[in-house]
Amino acid sequence: MIADAPWFGLGLGTFQDAYPLYASQVLPFVMDKAHCDYLEFAAGIGLPAAIAWWIAMAWLTLLCLRGVRVRRRNRVFPLVAVAATVLVAVHSSVDFSLQLPAVALLYATILGLGVAQALPTRNKEV
Repeated sequence: MIADAPWFGLGLGTFQDAYPLYASQVLPFVMDKAHCDYLEFAAGIGLPAAIAWWIAMAWLTLLCLRGVRVRRRNRVFPLVAVAATVLVAVHSSVDFSLQLPAVALLYATILGLGVAQALPTRNKEV
């Protein structure tokens, strides 16, 4: 799938429709998700957009790692965000967990909290 449309992909969410075109044997089951979020994402939106998304996620994770290193208080939040990123990244390589809205929303919330607490606070005098 990726080789046939590497630049723009086949369309996000079209895996179920495209799968029978590429399967060597069509089973009587509905194949609506690939068991690798990375490959399905790249096939859906194309390699340039997928790589840009992965770089953005890596950048947010690096911000959290920096927050773990430099923060004195509340460093647990960026640490939990890094741990959640590692967990989701490893699990997404063998399953489609980020396609479940509850998992994706919880992960986005944890990462957002981690990034927010990774940034330095400034003492403002009123």
